[in-house]
Amino acid sequence: LQFGKGEKYFGVCTLLATLPGLPMFGHGQLEGFSEKYGMEFRRAQRDESVDTGLLEHHLRVISPLLRQRALFSGARHFRLFDFYDESGHVDESVYAYTNQFEGKRTLVVYKNATGDRRRGWLRESAPGPDGRVDSIGQALGINPALPRVLVCQNARTGEQLGFDSREILSHGLSVELDGFESLVFVNV
Repeated sequence: LQFGKGEKYFGVCTLLATLPGLPMFGHGQLEGFSEKYGMEFRRAQRDESVDTGLLEHHLRVISPLLRQRALFSGARHFRLFDFYDESGHVDESVYAYTNQFEGKRTLVVYKNATGDRRRGWLRESAPGPDGRVDSIGQALGINPALPRVLVCQNARTGEQLGFDSREILSHGLSVELDGFESLVFVNV
């Protein structure tokens, strides 16, 4: 496996499962097989055992995202955000994006680096496919006239978290991440 079998690997799989387009998992990838081959082979050349720990972690962490694939697969409402660290610099190791399907909004944030817990802000998107730039508040559908708490549901655990809508509208969304940590929120 190119990214190992640890948290970096599962972070990359989270990106595969939540970015627009078709997630492409390789033959035997979920089982932890090391042999790489294409359609030209009738059968595997190696006799490998399934890495049950890896497969179970896939089923627990990635499968729930794949079951909700429609929420992530379109590009029309996809918005990519820079992650600004506390000193105001863009942290290029953090991927952050929102999407929307049938009025349901999603937020994905992944830190593709080791290191200490890092705090930062999501503020404005890069231009979307339609050329529009959205604030994080717009992308998450915050209406300034409505209640002051934005509720997000963790896609993997079902746990709900609340964020101060006024803070998001005025300063952006504050996020904290450990190395190779990913956050996936649905029903925003």
